[in-house]
Amino acid sequence: PIMILSTTAILMGLSFYLKRFNKIFIGILIVVGLFELFRFGWKFTPFSPKEFIFPNTPVLTFLQSQQKPFRVAAEDVVPINMMMPYGIETIEGYDAVYPLRYAKYLAVLNSGQLEADPMGRYGSVSNVNSRLFDLVNGKYILVRKVDKTGKPDVTGQIPEKFQTPTLEKVFEDKTVVVLENTKVFPRAFFVSNWESRIDSQGVLSDLTSSDFPLNQRIILEENFNEFSQSPQNNSQVKFSGNLEENIEVQTENPGFLFISNNFYPGWKASVDGAETKIYLADYTFQAIPINKAGTHVVRLSYTSQSFKLGAVISLISLVVLGMIGGLQLKYGEKFA
Repeated sequence: PIMILSTTAILMGLSFYLKRFNKIFIGILIVVGLFELFRFGWKFTPFSPKEFIFPNTPVLTFLQSQQKPFRVAAEDVVPINMMMPYGIETIEGYDAVYPLRYAKYLAVLNSGQLEADPMGRYGSVSNVNSRLFDLVNGKYILVRKVDKTGKPDVTGQIPEKFQTPTLEKVFEDKTVVVLENTKVFPRAFFVSNWESRIDSQGVLSDLTSSDFPLNQRIILEENFNEFSQSPQNNSQVKFSGNLEENIEVQTENPGFLFISNNFYPGWKASVDGAETKIYLADYTFQAIPINKAGTHVVRLSYTSQSFKLGAVISLISLVVLGMIGGLQLKYGEKFA
């Protein structure tokens, strides 16, 4: 830094006495400035091999090898959002802004109390025995084995709250155990039975009730009468590729394809190539109407309207700045 400061001071001093070389001095100053920026960046923001930050471990390899789609609760072992680079979907996450309904859903999931305040920036899961955990496609839980003092221990046991008949150990590596939730519901399933509610608090109340058949009936928050309800049928739902690609539905009656993705602006759906409205279902999820029996292909896609608007505004700003710069170069002080 002392050398750069001295060089800069000398160049600025010379520019006062050798004004005819000002352009050369300015060029040298730009080079020195760029050198300083890169020197500072390389010193304080080093680049390390990605394997240091995102190592491949037996547990992660096991999860990556399982048939998708599914979601994982892993905050006890892997920090929130760190599953994303591995392509593993989680129920949890950190974000300064995310849907209020999902924040409320997680709060009720964890506490079992309808009056619970929505979760904050950290959306985590602490109650994997909740019915709401099953509905959101929570299939795997990562748990640490601990000793009597609560410290990780290879010879320890998993905490008592995870020792239930519905959680089955399917993989283990040193202190980490992978449990499978045997009550999990598929990411998407078909129903021909639904009801309409306006009271969103009442929706959560029904979903947490043990009497409500989560995989046979859904709750919409608007009236729907395009086709009639019918007894639950032997429908089949198959995924082809990623969830954003094709979903094949075979059904004997009209009904809804329920998908435990958050209901959010920008999602679009089509049934057999025709764009179809996505309905808000079960407080925070999606439901796509299928109006006749048979085999149908449902396609989901996401397009951010805010991104498009931002791109248009940025393009207009760039054009305006270019015009101003062009006029400045052409007319100089007259334009100013």
